[in-house]
Amino acid sequence: MAYRKSRLKLRHQDLVVNADVRTAKLSPEPLGERPEVVRRDRESGSLVVRQLYDKATDEPLAQGYGFRWVNEAGEEVPDEDLQLLAVEDEEERPFSKHEPTLGADRTVTADAWIPVATIDEYLVSDIYELWAEEPVDVAQLYDLAVHIREFDEAPVIPFVLQPALYRRWGIITPFFDDDSFALIIRATDRKIASEHPMPVLTDEELVAAEERAEAEAAPTLEQESPFE
Repeated sequence: MAYRKSRLKLRHQDLVVNADVRTAKLSPEPLGERPEVVRRDRESGSLVVRQLYDKATDEPLAQGYGFRWVNEAGEEVPDEDLQLLAVEDEEERPFSKHEPTLGADRTVTADAWIPVATIDEYLVSDIYELWAEEPVDVAQLYDLAVHIREFDEAPVIPFVLQPALYRRWGIITPFFDDDSFALIIRATDRKIASEHPMPVLTDEELVAAEERAEAEAAPTLEQESPFE
């Protein structure tokens, strides 16, 4: 994997960092399995693909500003005739999109509570705000915000705004000001995993590493000062 090598120099209070470091892009893993999805014409059973086209001329293009679903004969297939199929073990099975979890007449509950310290392990795709207007509801949300802060655990809710192939989740976290508070939803569907985890060295291992580096360092040439 390609990486960039540089030196990280930081000073803050009693912290001093002066280290050779490497930087490389990570590829976060999806939360949950994501099987391959294909679409077929419900009437004919033929494979359906996404085709880009020019809306002005109706001509197919390699890069267009519109798209449509067409079957193997090049015929456009309306959305209501599309069948979604998940490919697993080389077999296709029908499935439906996830329905929205937020909206009128919908109730949201937590799938889990996670330690606040682990939130940075999840790649945030969008940020939303959660609030109430009626005083009795605001009071309950304040209790939620305080609870998250005191127990250092945040609720994770299913977060689907429109029919979707894959589900996202929302992690609720609070912000506090002098006389106000806010609740933020961090939408995520991917988790960050290190590809280069570093060991936590003991004092003995650190001393041994420094001694080894000093022993391996090339000596400088001895040269007397001509100004004595």
